[in-house]
Amino acid sequence: MLKHKIEIYVPMNDLSQINVRDNVFRMFCKEFGGATINPVLGGWMDDKGSLITDRIGIVYSYVSEITPAVKKMLEKMAIGIRESLKEDAITMVIDGKVDFY
Repeated sequence: MLKHKIEIYVPMNDLSQINVRDNVFRMFCKEFGGATINPVLGGWMDDKGSLITDRIGIVYSYVSEITPAVKKMLEKMAIGIRESLKEDAITMVIDGKVDFY
């Protein structure tokens, strides 16, 4: 039974970001047997009160178990995405619980 859901939110505003999203998708397929990408529009208010929006690809998989090794791999991946794309944070959701890396 696949009772856990893992999600990583990857910006996809340009080709380099789309390539990163595709790499995450391939890794999820390899590690977890399959994955889905859900394209969405995300937004937040900046310090000046202006709405900032991003096209986001939510890459997710359902898995039977989340071991400490899997959680560590996901955290390392989120940090790597943040650093390579020079983002302030990357969102990761495990079983509905949100963390920012």
